[in-house]
Amino acid sequence: MNWQPGYYQAPHSFQARPFQLPQLEMVMKVTSLIAGTAVRVRLQNLFAPTPIIFDQGWLSLSADFNDAQPLTLAGQSQLVIPPQTTQLTDPLPITVAAGQPLYLRFQASQPQAYMDVNITYATKFINATWQRQLGACPALSSRNDQPHAWFNVTGIDVLTPSTPQVIEITGDSLVEMGMLTQGLFDLTLLNRLNQVTWLQTGIAGNRLLADAPATTGNLATYGEATYRRLLKRKLPWPLALTVVNAGLNDLLVPLKMPQLNLALPTIDQLTTCYQQLARHQPVLVPTLSPSLFATSASSVGEQRRQQVNEFLRQQSWGVDLEPTLSNHSGSLKPELDFGDHLHWSEAGGIAVASRIWSAIFK
Repeated sequence: MNWQPGYYQAPHSFQARPFQLPQLEMVMKVTSLIAGTAVRVRLQNLFAPTPIIFDQGWLSLSADFNDAQPLTLAGQSQLVIPPQTTQLTDPLPITVAAGQPLYLRFQASQPQAYMDVNITYATKFINATWQRQLGACPALSSRNDQPHAWFNVTGIDVLTPSTPQVIEITGDSLVEMGMLTQGLFDLTLLNRLNQVTWLQTGIAGNRLLADAPATTGNLATYGEATYRRLLKRKLPWPLALTVVNAGLNDLLVPLKMPQLNLALPTIDQLTTCYQQLARHQPVLVPTLSPSLFATSASSVGEQRRQQVNEFLRQQSWGVDLEPTLSNHSGSLKPELDFGDHLHWSEAGGIAVASRIWSAIFK
């Protein structure tokens, strides 16, 4: 028996714009991709300078929490997460099936600044809601046209006899929004039950080559450059593969925000970076998705996107998404468009997931 990631999504830094809340009532749905006989919750506080304290936490098999069991840390009901640490709750002897949702609830009565933040739009496997006052348990919404955020919870570990392949998927908002991972999780449960699990480490706005373009405000949440994160990150489990969906924002951010005076990366800079990652670890790199803002509105941007994609098609670790995603004008197919001509809809996530799945499990 060993502990494996039932669900894992790495929070990223909101130090530049923390959620300052007087109290917190937070509810989550977390779906395990692995079956097992015990569960523990993974809590993280990497970005706040002071401890994050939940007065109480519970885990339940039902959304109404009628069978909720208290979460504890070293036998204590108060869940204290010191700065720069990950904490694992005491195991609960719960039998969980692959694809089974679990429900978490946390309460904090004191004012705190939450800086370890996760967001999803797709809600089939992960969902969350919160309110800034203690009281009635807030209801989860399944809408996929708005963000669902949570704080300081990375996911759940499951005690299992299985030893699944652990695959990381990282990059930008096309990963973080969850449309792609939702499609991959569906395929996992259908085709590789208890044989594959995933670590989601995408950050909205993230760029392959460059760090966040500002140190304050929303732009500061774009995070450290993807390639730097991947070369130095330490994950709790050995990886079979990392899917790297990054590079589009390297074109989009300078083109969409000319007031920042950011240099547009060269083809050589982008392709050399991909090659360095491929030499360092097993990777799969999808071609850059078509985007109205980054490409169609700029002949230079579209030319560079096409050149990068041509390079990726020639690599054994590249996967061509262009026939799946693009219409002949170089923009997203309408039926795969989230509505902003940049992000993938749920149908888009399913289409991309199918293509990536086929590339991994040939």
